[in-house]
Amino acid sequence: MKLSTASLFVLAMVYLTSCSSEVYQQIATLDSKQVMLKEDGSFIADHGLFTIQYDFWAPSGQVAFWVTNQTDTNLYLDLSESFVVKNGRAYDYYQGRTWVYSGRLSTSAQTSVNVSESVSQISMENGHSVEYTEQPVLCIPAHSSKYIDEFSVSSRPYVECGFPSDPSSKEKVIRVYDSNSSPIVIENRLAFFTGSNEVPVNHVFYVKSLQNISEDDVLKTFRYRENCAGKVIPVPVTVHKLAGANKYYIRYEADYNENYRTANKK
Repeated sequence: MKLSTASLFVLAMVYLTSCSSEVYQQIATLDSKQVMLKEDGSFIADHGLFTIQYDFWAPSGQVAFWVTNQTDTNLYLDLSESFVVKNGRAYDYYQGRTWVYSGRLSTSAQTSVNVSESVSQISMENGHSVEYTEQPVLCIPAHSSKYIDEFSVSSRPYVECGFPSDPSSKEKVIRVYDSNSSPIVIENRLAFFTGSNEVPVNHVFYVKSLQNISEDDVLKTFRYRENCAGKVIPVPVTVHKLAGANKYYIRYEADYNENYRTANKK
């Protein structure tokens, strides 16, 4: 019996679909005893001379924050004395790295990879390039802000017995922790100074809950959106229903650590 081209295509799609693994997400929610949680989900700490506002939302989480200088003089962050500590293991902010920007660039500003020290993008012709070397001290000018984004929180889902990694849509798979039992504790240790004033900062965050859920249950796609004039345009927009500045997510496939399932799917 011969099959038509259309039939072969359908069979191939069924085969590929059956072989592909369903994608899940682990949603982590953070808490802190030192840093205030705002209504919008972001953490903010007011140190008088400056404020620090955090936003962790990203794949694998990001220790990202805005430092806002509230004084009339320059504020400095000593990166060589600043660290992120994950479950007791310290990571240096200052690593003495060098970046080379080459090619033809515009006159806008480009942000560096680690601590957002801006490099002017001047027009570069004939193969010229600009080299930027990471500095051990970061300056935040008076009444201005700088964005720092260097480390992720965790790249792999947390697993434990009885914590199903492939829940069905009818299952609500959540684990709750306190500051002592949390599987992930992040410390952001920063060394600020201005003039003769030294201001050490140590902000501690911990994962207070983890939820495993199918990616199909947390993503919602809108087929249309409005532009600034209120006109509806056919551009798909996907939003995450559980997004928050005090959260992050990790994507993984259904067969990831499936041996940890102890609950039966309904």
